[in-house]
Amino acid sequence: MTFLDVYRKSIDLMSAGQPFVLATVVRSLGSTPQKVGANAIFEPNGKVHGTLGGGCLEAEARRRALDALDSGHASLFHLKLDDISGWDDGLICGGQATILILPQPIAQRQAIKQLVAAEHGIASGVLVTRITRSESITTQCEWMDDPDHWINLWPQHADAFDLAVQNEKATLVGNISKADSELLFIEPCCPKPELLIAGAGHVGKAVGKLAAMMGFQTVIVDDRPEFASRENLPDADEVVCGNIPQSIEDRKIKNNTFIVIVTRGHQHDGASLAACVNSPASFIGMIGSRRKSMLIRKRLLEKGIASKEVLDRIVCPIGLDIGSVSVNEIALSIVSQLVAFRRKRSLDAASMTYSK
Repeated sequence: MTFLDVYRKSIDLMSAGQPFVLATVVRSLGSTPQKVGANAIFEPNGKVHGTLGGGCLEAEARRRALDALDSGHASLFHLKLDDISGWDDGLICGGQATILILPQPIAQRQAIKQLVAAEHGIASGVLVTRITRSESITTQCEWMDDPDHWINLWPQHADAFDLAVQNEKATLVGNISKADSELLFIEPCCPKPELLIAGAGHVGKAVGKLAAMMGFQTVIVDDRPEFASRENLPDADEVVCGNIPQSIEDRKIKNNTFIVIVTRGHQHDGASLAACVNSPASFIGMIGSRRKSMLIRKRLLEKGIASKEVLDRIVCPIGLDIGSVSVNEIALSIVSQLVAFRRKRSLDAASMTYSK
């Protein structure tokens, strides 16, 4: 489950009136089973939704969660993972983690619903949990999708907010070593990036299925009705049957759109690339050999369709070099590159080579 899946589950449990505790990793140092933003729900019947990484960390969180259900009090606890005394799971990661325990977060329900809805919206935002520490821990949760809001409230933390949204990573700001200081836990939610796949053949279908699992909003385009159908592409968010280049031109391509060109032939690939090469798409990749890439680039350049600078950002051949043979392996190599690009990892097909 993703952190959003856990929040969705929390809404369901609140609607059903079921008691539970939400536990979230708000800080981690060194090697830990899960990073900041990982969360889990603990029910009194023993059910767990999501994970904090298992082992002693999750066991301690579960124990404290059940205690919090009885007391009704939120808490923060720190755990060092470099000492196995008292634990039998052998977990000696060597890092440290801080967990926020939040029983029955009814007051946060509306903010959580806004966070979950943002995944399918058009604007990024942040769920801000204010953690106030005095004799006890109190929390206040608010959804913010206007940067001016958090800049006006916490100008000293503006960079932290910007980085959280830009990198899509949760972060904790404030002086955690100062017992009476306020902490802010920032959880960003950005709209799902759209993945436009030109070609609904075997590779396009496999890429769409895997990309959907990785959090992309998938749109698959093909001009063959037997391929561009809901029956053939049950995992796609949208299926478009029509002339591929024209369908691409007709779409409103945004700066968070990824494009993968895997049509049934070089001619269709070239026409599809011409239709989107000058778009603001974040990523454009095309399947094929380096020779094919060179020929198509040369043709587009000679026709004045695109400049050299524009063509240099096209990724072809697309896919990390993992020694792919089967259709599913090819899809894995392509989607892996999409994820690496989205997460700002400096990986490309040329750098990912392995000796047999």
